Amino acid sequence: MSNRRGPQDRPNLDRRAVETAVPAQLHRTAPQEMTLAEQVEVEVRQERGSTGAQEQPATPPAGYWLTHGAPPLVVMAIIFWLGSDRGSADQTGGAIARLLRFLAPDLYARLSPASLETINVVFRKGGHFCGYGLLGLLNARALRARIPPTAGSKAALAAWAAATLWAAVDEYHQSYSPTRGSSAADVLLDSIGAACWITLYLRTKDKTDRKGPVREQRDTR
Repeated sequence: MSNRRGPQDRPNLDRRAVETAVPAQLHRTAPQEMTLAEQVEVEVRQERGSTGAQEQPATPPAGYWLTHGAPPLVVMAIIFWLGSDRGSADQTGGAIARLLRFLAPDLYARLSPASLETINVVFRKGGHFCGYGLLGLLNARALRARIPPTAGSKAALAAWAAATLWAAVDEYHQSYSPTRGSSAADVLLDSIGAACWITLYLRTKDKTDRKGPVREQRDTR
């Protein structure tokens, strides 16, 4: 007689026990194969829950309106103030000439009126780029403190839209000044500056936030 067993003679395995045992074994071995950053990311996701629930808005820091809400409003007020005759090309050109005459008299003596005009234009366009870049950054900083970290793209878009809208408002305001004028090109330059500064800020902020949990995890080991 043959001692070979047929399929009906094989012991029945509890499929549910196998299905639960295999993932459990994988769960025990997976952390050994993951990097430290991946382990931290897994732990953060587990803390948030696996039900797919939406993240709660971030808790604003103490004194939020003073440290985060007020700075963008101050910058907006300064931009609006400079949108009058106080920020005209004649005003900035005269200030640049006086500064060069005081700091570098020899250089100033060699500069032609056309060169001084070019310096004035570069200074003014740079002021547009940096001024609205700073406004966009402060907008993103204020929004970033009130929304979940994963909603960074929404904060960037809202911060950029607010800065661009204020640029359009300021250009409209300048159209009522005798020595100023409105320019769509300036609004475009302002929006580009805001986009660049917002992108730089959020990328730096996200990188810093990712390094924080990893550093804390290393310190606990």
